[in-house]
Amino acid sequence: MSPPNPEHLARIAFGFAASKTLLTAVSLNLFGLLEQHPSGLTVDEVRQHLKLTADRGVVDWLDALLALDLLEREGDGAKAVYKNTVRNFRLV
Repeated sequence: MSPPNPEHLARIAFGFAASKTLLTAVSLNLFGLLEQHPSGLTVDEVRQHLKLTADRGVVDWLDALLALDLLEREGDGAKAVYKNTVRNFRLV
């Protein structure tokens, strides 16, 4: 039996997190919403359009999509604007 490999477990965990992040965006039609707003939306605007109640969770979710290169962000903080990337445009 080989010794435990934490990298293997990390790949499984992070792979699941990435797919769950993407599938949540697809199920809520986030990419379609952002396609309708090509200039982008702030976190509060995304929250209102999608009728989400979490505060911090929405920021973390959008930033996770940013880290996965599925969204672009202009600015920081409450005034940050999120947009679709060219890469995900065909997913919409």
